[in-house]
Amino acid sequence: MSATRDRRRPRTDREVFMAASVMSETGSFAGAPAALRPTDQSPLVYVVDDDEALRDSLQWLLESAGYRVATNPTAESFLLEYEPRAAVCLVLDVRLPGMSGLDLQQELKRRGESLPIIFISGHGGVPTAVEAIKNGACHFLEKPFGDAQLLSLIEQAAVRHNGVNAALQEPP
Repeated sequence: MSATRDRRRPRTDREVFMAASVMSETGSFAGAPAALRPTDQSPLVYVVDDDEALRDSLQWLLESAGYRVATNPTAESFLLEYEPRAAVCLVLDVRLPGMSGLDLQQELKRRGESLPIIFISGHGGVPTAVEAIKNGACHFLEKPFGDAQLLSLIEQAAVRHNGVNAALQEPP
């Protein structure tokens, strides 16, 4: 396996397994092959969920897939650290203390942000999912969801987001 990889190509199951194995044995990616460790150039995924165990689990999963991850327990804390140019996707819980996930989606829309959002919820019904999608969410997942499903949706969102950003930067 080469030390670099094409970020447009999804990681193979073998690559994710190797990174996860190193992570589970050492608690970090220090011993992982360079191609599997997130770097400053790796795509950044934000995760906003009030469940600390879920945030930690998603961080581990996404880092094992080569993403940089920033986690936040609230929408307000996310807004304080959000870097629009670095992010490729937001994984967002519907129910949060303070500002809800749907309210955060509206705030980002009001600010003119085009960050793809994948909603996750253990409590969302059809009306909530419909509202989220109508307001521009890429997808709505009910908890519990599969790792492979989430990784695939994030990869799709990143490709979509990068394509939109490239189109916006092209001269007319």
